[in-house]
Formats: sequence, structure tokens, C-alpha cells
Amino acid sequence: MPASGGLSRSTLNAQLGTKSQISSIVAASLMLIVILWFGPLLYDLPTCVLSAIVAIALRPMFRQFLQLQQLWKTSIYDFLIWVVTFMVTIAWDVSEGLICAIGFALLTVIIRVQYPQTAQQAKIGDTDVYRDYHRYVSQSIIPHVLIYRFDAPLLFLNCDLFISRGVELVEKTNAELRGLKDAKKELYTKFLILESAAITNLDNMGAEALKKFVVGLKKTFNVQLLVASSTAQFQQMCYACEIYAVIPKSMFFPTIHDAILYTSEEHAIEKDGEGKRRILYGVQDPGIQLDPGPRPYMFKGDRSPSLIHRNFSWPFIHPSHSKIQKFF
Repeated sequence: MPASGGLSRSTLNAQLGTKSQISSIVAASLMLIVILWFGPLLYDLPTCVLSAIVAIALRPMFRQFLQLQQLWKTSIYDFLIWVVTFMVTIAWDVSEGLICAIGFALLTVIIRVQYPQTAQQAKIGDTDVYRDYHRYVSQSIIPHVLIYRFDAPLLFLNCDLFISRGVELVEKTNAELRGLKDAKKELYTKFLILESAAITNLDNMGAEALKKFVVGLKKTFNVQLLVASSTAQFQQMCYACEIYAVIPKSMFFPTIHDAILYTSEEHAIEKDGEGKRRILYGVQDPGIQLDPGPRPYMFKGDRSPSLIHRNFSWPFIHPSHSKIQKFF
């Protein structure tokens, strides 16, 4: 019994737009009629004519070679899958080619997860949008802040790469500042914002790597990690893996811009002293007098920390942030 249909017949079905296996019943019925009644009429038909019919039916399949140029431009992985499938099918058979194609495609998925894209984000022009620093011309780097984007689930396959790329980003930035004669101490990295929008999943080893990354940043570089744009699934995994014991919930922000506002606020407090820190967070100190002058810590477009935290219902905003409005 035949295990599968002919390649030319499958190609013809695809061209005709068939949706189910009923087309095979129709094709088999026609073949039965030809074999039983019309076979003798085709006895004297030259074999080359039959070969020409098959070749014409396979013409759209040969045109798929034109896709190679487009695949090479768009995705090297899709290009390699096409080439490997073609070579194995030519060397062995359709069944072996299909099996090798599935196995090689799964291998490319593993490679893409193990070696994902990472990037340093920067502010684009006079906007609240943050994109890849190396892909845009009109961008600005915020002093003492780095934005680290990781474009893959954080799993055991790539957790070491996650740590090494983040540490490399901090080391490279600080090394460039040390090379400048007029570089101020306050320009050195103090905050690293992790854009976790692409981290859609997190396993146990990835969680341990994230904890190790946070502790290492604080111990080695005195850098605090903030998490921005995290998904609900990522937050649930953080809760299950007890990451909140290392990264407080107040360090999770809905957007990168909210995290930037927090770093600017903390940087201003650090420069002005601990006294204003107590006032800012609603701790009344009789020995400290409020300044009747202009309201401090205001940002462009009147987007003060009080307005941001008051109007955005984010579940992980620190409770003390709601007291900021008392100062203003």
C-alpha cells in the first residue's frame, strides 16, 4: 500500500486550493477510472510526454528557488532551513527531508533563544520613546542611567548571556567615562533599567540568574536595578520565584519613562540631601522648613513625580509615592 501521495499531486492540490483530504478521494476515483477503462488508450503514449506533464505540474515548485534571495535578506535561519530541506530531499526522499526539516527548524529555535538580541536603549529626541541606541541618530543618553533590553524569555539556555551582556554594558559605559578628563562622578552609572517587555517567560535558573545579576550589580558597581514594561506572566513568575525579596515591588514600573522619572527624582534627592528626602516622602520633621519658592523636581511638560504616580494605577508603585503630593 502506498504510504503517501506523489509529490506532483500534492503540489497540484496546493495550487488548486484544496482544503481537505476529500480531494484525494476524487483523485483516486479518477485514477481508478483511467486504470480500468482508459489505460489501453494511453498505452502508445510516449514516456517523454508523461514526463513533460509531470515537469509542467512541478513548475511552481521549481520557482521556489527565487525565494532564496528574499529569505537570505529577511532571515538567515529560514534560508538555511530551505537549503537543508532541499538537499536532504534530493539525497534521500521526501519523508527523510520532512523529518530533517522539522529537526533543523527546532534547532534554529533553540539557537535563537540561546543567543538573543540585546540592546542599549536611549531617548529618541524630545519624546518619551526609548529605542535602540545604535539604530537612531537623534537620541540622547541620560546621565547615570542605562537602559538594558533583553529580547527573549529568560531561561536556562541564555541566563549566562543575560548576565554577561548586562555587566558588559555597565563596564563599557564606566570605562568610557573614566577615559574623559572632565567626567564628573555623578555621571557614572547608578541605575540600570531592565526593559522586560520581551521576557515573556522565566524558569527557575533564569530567576536565580536575575537574583545573581541584581546582587552583583549592587556589590561590584553600586548600581541599582529597575524593571520596566514587565508582563503579567513575568510578574507572576517573579512572585513564585521570590524575586521580590531581591528586587522590591517598588522597583517595578509600567514604562521606561516612569523609571526614568524615578531615577531623576532619586538623583535630585541625593544631590540636595537626606532632609528633603524625608519631606518628599511625607515624613514630617519639625526641624526642617519647607522652601516657599518654586516647586522642585519638576520635569518637562509639567510631568512631576506626583502627577505620574497619582494618575497611573500601577500595582507595584511604592506606597510612599502616594505621599509625594503632600510636598507639592
